[in-house]
Amino acid sequence: MIGNTGKFNATVPEYKRLPESVLNYNKNQKGILLLGNNQFPNLSDLLTENSKNKTIGSQLDTLNKFVGPICLVPGWADWSYGTPTGKKMVKWEYKTYREYLNNKEIHMPDWGCPGPVEVHINDSLTILLLDTQWWLHPFDTRMGKCDLDDTPNAWSNLRDALRRNQGKQVVVAGYHPIISFGEYGGYFPLAKRIFAFPITLYRKLLGTRVDLSHPDYKAFRKKLESIFDEFPNVIYASSHERNFQYIKRRNVHYIIGGSLVGGKYIKEKSLECGSRKAGYTRLDFHQDGRVELLFFPLDSPNKHLFSTILYTYKVTGTPPSLRFPGTSLPDSAIQSASEQYIVSSGTWKWMGKNYRELWAKPVQVPVFDIQKEHGGLKILRRGGGQQTHSIRLADSLDHQYSLRSLEKYVEGALPDEVHNTLAIDVVQDNISASNPYAALVVSKLSEVAGILHTNPKIVYVPEDNRLNEYKEDVANQLFLYEEHPSGDWSDTEIFGSSHEIIGTVDLLDKIKEKSNCQIDQQAVLTARLFDTFINDWDRHDDQWRWAAFKENGSTVYRPIPRDRDQAFYVNEGILPWIAARKWLMPKIQGFSPRTPNMEGLVSNARYFDRTFLSEPNWRTWELTIDSLQARLTNEQIKNAVNAFPREVQPLCAKETIEILEKRRDNLLSMARQHYLILAKNVDVVGTDLRDLFEVKRKNDLQTEVSVYRFPKDGQQEQAYYHRVFLTNETEEVRLYGLGGGDYFHLIGDVSDGIKIRIIGGAGLDTITNKSLVESQGKQTIVYDLKDDTKLLLNKDTKEHLSHNKDINQYDRMAFHYNVVSPGIFGGYNQDDGLFIGGGPIFNVYRFRRSDVHTLMANYAIKTGAFNFRYNFDSKSTNIGIDHHVDFELKAPNYAMNYFGMGNESTSNNLFDDRYYRLRVNQIMMSYAAGKRWGRTAIRKSPNGKINESELRIGGFLRRSQVEESPGHFISDLAHNGLTPEDLEKQNFVGFFGRYTYSNLDNEITPKRGYAFRGEGYQFFQLDNSSTHFFRLVADLRTYISFTKDPRSVLALRLGGTKIFGDYTFLEAAKLGGKTNLRGYLADRFYGDQAIYQNSEFRFKLFNFASYLLNGELGILAFYDTGRVWLENEDSDRWHKGYGGGFWLSPFEKTILTTTYNLSKEDQMLQFSFNFKF
Repeated sequence: MIGNTGKFNATVPEYKRLPESVLNYNKNQKGILLLGNNQFPNLSDLLTENSKNKTIGSQLDTLNKFVGPICLVPGWADWSYGTPTGKKMVKWEYKTYREYLNNKEIHMPDWGCPGPVEVHINDSLTILLLDTQWWLHPFDTRMGKCDLDDTPNAWSNLRDALRRNQGKQVVVAGYHPIISFGEYGGYFPLAKRIFAFPITLYRKLLGTRVDLSHPDYKAFRKKLESIFDEFPNVIYASSHERNFQYIKRRNVHYIIGGSLVGGKYIKEKSLECGSRKAGYTRLDFHQDGRVELLFFPLDSPNKHLFSTILYTYKVTGTPPSLRFPGTSLPDSAIQSASEQYIVSSGTWKWMGKNYRELWAKPVQVPVFDIQKEHGGLKILRRGGGQQTHSIRLADSLDHQYSLRSLEKYVEGALPDEVHNTLAIDVVQDNISASNPYAALVVSKLSEVAGILHTNPKIVYVPEDNRLNEYKEDVANQLFLYEEHPSGDWSDTEIFGSSHEIIGTVDLLDKIKEKSNCQIDQQAVLTARLFDTFINDWDRHDDQWRWAAFKENGSTVYRPIPRDRDQAFYVNEGILPWIAARKWLMPKIQGFSPRTPNMEGLVSNARYFDRTFLSEPNWRTWELTIDSLQARLTNEQIKNAVNAFPREVQPLCAKETIEILEKRRDNLLSMARQHYLILAKNVDVVGTDLRDLFEVKRKNDLQTEVSVYRFPKDGQQEQAYYHRVFLTNETEEVRLYGLGGGDYFHLIGDVSDGIKIRIIGGAGLDTITNKSLVESQGKQTIVYDLKDDTKLLLNKDTKEHLSHNKDINQYDRMAFHYNVVSPGIFGGYNQDDGLFIGGGPIFNVYRFRRSDVHTLMANYAIKTGAFNFRYNFDSKSTNIGIDHHVDFELKAPNYAMNYFGMGNESTSNNLFDDRYYRLRVNQIMMSYAAGKRWGRTAIRKSPNGKINESELRIGGFLRRSQVEESPGHFISDLAHNGLTPEDLEKQNFVGFFGRYTYSNLDNEITPKRGYAFRGEGYQFFQLDNSSTHFFRLVADLRTYISFTKDPRSVLALRLGGTKIFGDYTFLEAAKLGGKTNLRGYLADRFYGDQAIYQNSEFRFKLFNFASYLLNGELGILAFYDTGRVWLENEDSDRWHKGYGGGFWLSPFEKTILTTTYNLSKEDQMLQFSFNFKF
């Protein structure tokens, strides 16, 4: 066992001795385990072929000489050091090992999946391989491809694997250690602790993402350790540290298995044994049961430096078999799908009548016998669904099958924050809107329609000890039992006798990388029209498998739809009707004669459709509809509906037949809506090979697009993509070359035409545009790398060239529907009293751009003032420029406070607060261009903003008018320090710049991280050319906590304002309770410069759960201090505010705070919908 082998070079003498030692030891009974960081990619160019091959080639040559099983797990470096390109890099590594060592016994987790992979060395020894970076990677981790719905499901798979191997010797291998007394564990040599004190203290207490003290890493360690504690004598082998460590905790053996590159510090006194030397470890499993650990240093690889017996294995008997020959089960049983959906008729009004009676009706079904079904089955593992209990099985021919419970358990599919609330009951009750037996009918209809399908049947699973650890989850329930489409089914008639069935993610890889792979889009179209016919709205990527067929020298893939849980779904009742609004859950369209909102019905398949239905034109759709309607006759529909269990047919058969017949007749109009939705903007995607794209602008109505494999030997192949687009249907066609170096050729002169975007991709692309659209602007737009593109363009071409490789990014999940949603706002403070407001929020999506228009109006009941704000944020989702527009109107008589200038301004107790109030009408407008960069600037992370920076530069216009207020301090010019000119109308223009940096775990409720904001504003007064000044603003905040879900958070903020020049009093540097100095009224102190510090301790009292609301309740205490400076004022006073209160986080999605704020001169109650910072 060894880690950090990415720098292996067989020509280095000390490295050369290592493989000799390993290869020559016990040749017939050995295995090798690589523990991660199998490569160290070049950070400056993570995805170039040179950086990949240099780091792994020598290692592969050595492994190719090895006899025995080769096991490896990826590490942090293999995932591109935790960057957004990590998934691509680990995929490349996986394929490289598989292809280069194809004649070897090699075991590794499927790329980008957590595992475990079970490697059965012999009858008494199993190795479980984990990709631990999967749990800690802050970006996309391929849940669907890994057949996982969530992280808890991954933990369940590990626990199940350990249970299956109880009684055996088990080694679990993963990159990340659970315990370490090295530097990643927070232990440093004395010199580093002294001279790098801030860094070492931070890493020990708070930690970077690779340190054991980081909250995410802590949570991972805690969970993994709790699982291991259930299984005595598990050995966990890991890497990460560049040393060797052995630690025994309770009955688990933790090994950091050595490193090709050594020398890192360890605290040896805390270990059973350890060494800083580079080297490898060996586990010997002796015939007498002894398990021995040995460590060999790299400088002497044939002589061990340390050895110890971990434990002695005693055979406890043969593990329980899945087969019990004496078990006898009845042939059938009577059972209902569920009885929990029977409610009073009054509930129907709100939640719908649905299929409640159907769920509760007992039906007679066969009893599932694991020994008899398909000649006897073995259990592989737990299924991946969140809402069902399911297990995966296989027969003697390795054909897989699945058992999925008819009953749904929605709590597993919903966030923890809503568990045990009304929300759970509402969603659970809505399961009654699904027909539990729909899959039986859909299978029959699919056969009629000519669609590949599974052959489900309903079975009763009894209490059967042969189900082992899964018995508790599945016993005494109705299950849907069907084939699991995967692998080779060529020896059967099922799935068209396909020799290979794969998932969507694997299919996408194949069609990009192999020239002879094609998708049968005609078959996809038939399947998707059929989905509309049966009203199945849940058709995302993972609901499809793909069957391969050899045809004319190519491999053609045809779709196999699966998981028909939402076919015939009804939407009845007031609450489901509301939920189906476009800004909530538009997908839940009901089973009715005609679907009015097709955009909602097909929304779950929005990425799928745009990938696999880009070629068929409307005429093809029409012919396919005609064919389906001819096949799906009334008689065939009735025959299919007869597949419902006999007992429930009186409850649903007649209505199902009637609606299906009407949906068939209305299919053309529904499909037309679907087609136009897809035709508006179309992606035409090439491959990683060389492709030729040809675009012919034929006339004002038609644009022809063809894509060919690049001709070999001058022989042009038939186009693998061809479509004629219509100008009245399509606005844009986007051509993605991907890799390989492609050719794009455009011809044709027209008056009116479609916009063509060319995104060249990696490799040397050649782009020629000889086309022209006369009556419009430039209708051909090119995106590519500056130094990797040959351009032959005319005047009708717009270029976007860059040195940034993200210019060529293809994101098949970039599409979003435009949505209008409501926004609300409210709060309370002593100055304004209660204020409420709201307005619409418009989300509009364009090519590589997300636009948000926000209209918001607020009204202060106490003062009668209101403000209106329009905000426009247009953000590039690639590497473009962002645009920001703000307009704000504050009127009439918007309230502020003015107590005078300077740090010593006083509040006279003879007057109440209204005496110091001033009223102002303001109009503010600004525009800024912005640029974001950093890890999450383009590729978002569920963990918040990670090292993200933004720079904005723009201009502004501001107009202010102070209202006359006789009897108020603002009008007392003899004492308030102002002049008549200060109260006149003020008009300013100027420019500004703003830089922000964010590294927070959560933007709404940050618990860890830090953020900075710096701004500079240059003001020019229009009414007085001699008045101009510059304002500088800075704000730094940090959040400190020590666990992933901390009870305690210390929030700190330091900020200030400095004004250079002769400014007007409204633009002074201010301190006050609304913004930065609690305990005082808003705008309490005015000056030339200001500084403030806010400290806040937030403590979670408890998580609360009620039927209506879940969330967190906590208390907070704060201490603020600050002051302003004014020219010629002599003051050393610091103003202090303090107080405390409660905070509430409903569903952990927003924050409500109530605080009591105190200072030397005031005390007040404040309520808001956020933390102060």
